Amino acid sequence: MHVYFLGDSMKISTRCLNGTEYSRIILGCNPFIGWSYRGKALAQHYKEKFSSPEPVREIIVHAYQYGINAIMTTADEHVLQAVASAQKEVGEISVLGMLGYSIEGYRNFKEDIRKFSSISASAAVIVAEITDPLIQKTPMLFDAYKDEVSKEFDTVGAATHNPALTFPYLETTELDFLVAAVNPAGFMMGKKEESLQLIKASQKPVVAKKTLAGGTVDPLTGIEFAFCEMAVDFAAVGVASPEEVDQDVEAYLKVSTRDT
Repeated sequence: MHVYFLGDSMKISTRCLNGTEYSRIILGCNPFIGWSYRGKALAQHYKEKFSSPEPVREIIVHAYQYGINAIMTTADEHVLQAVASAQKEVGEISVLGMLGYSIEGYRNFKEDIRKFSSISASAAVIVAEITDPLIQKTPMLFDAYKDEVSKEFDTVGAATHNPALTFPYLETTELDFLVAAVNPAGFMMGKKEESLQLIKASQKPVVAKKTLAGGTVDPLTGIEFAFCEMAVDFAAVGVASPEEVDQDVEAYLKVSTRDT
């Protein structure tokens, strides 16, 4: 496959996070690992479509031509193989590795760390399924978990599905960034208005996820809300085809002159 690089005016801008330049649009992984919020039939379709590394690699390489140089993903083998292949083809693809959980359930985070080392992941994300219950019940255990992850990664963030409950504590930690759902529908945000206020006021870099509210919000609406209304630093968006990448890029380029 040939990669055609476009002019700078057609590329996604970057922002520095702890010394690494990440594209402000980051590829999400849900379709790649067979997950959909729009029903079992679509999830099964994704599972079959992305059962091997090649379709994932194709999308990563296609996105790279627009300057999208990052992916936030679980440690599923076929996705990591796709990333490794894309890295050989186009150069550096930065990986924000999601530790300790995938659609099959909880996993050994140390085993995930070992897998991510094979592709030189640049950052780790403690997933919401770990962050939320630990902070709500035993914050000291979250701190211990974070400290273990920090031994292996220079850049560590944490995701949450309930910013209203977790952001006040997360803001006090030495985490490098936070990851939270940001969308106009309030999808997977807990208490929507309180969460939005805390996200917007955060003193840490924020990576928005669920930007398109599980596929119920169109790219322009979701991306405009994340960057223009909420002023996030990055937005992770799951894509299932090169055409969906094109739509997200088009949306970003339309609003990029207005985001803060």
